Amino acid sequence: MGYTKVLFFYSNIWCSGCTNMRPLFFDEVHKYNMRYELIDVDTEEGAELSCKYGIRNVPALVFTRFDKVISIVKGNDAYKKIKKYANR
Repeated sequence: MGYTKVLFFYSNIWCSGCTNMRPLFFDEVHKYNMRYELIDVDTEEGAELSCKYGIRNVPALVFTRFDKVISIVKGNDAYKKIKKYANR
């Protein structure tokens, strides 16, 4: 079984929910020792990745395994789903 990686799509400029969720996200990924990547949608690379994964609202988490999407969770409470996708 491959490892699960979570991509955290956010904006520090216009998304207060992202700012509030960020420390909660870090707590969860560190608790489960998950790999993660932060993706700022206000950058050129972040904009391209948001198009690739169909992210139109942030905060959003994209869970991948073997570089394939296994789930996308959106909203301020998305961090609560990290446990569900943690490596066991």
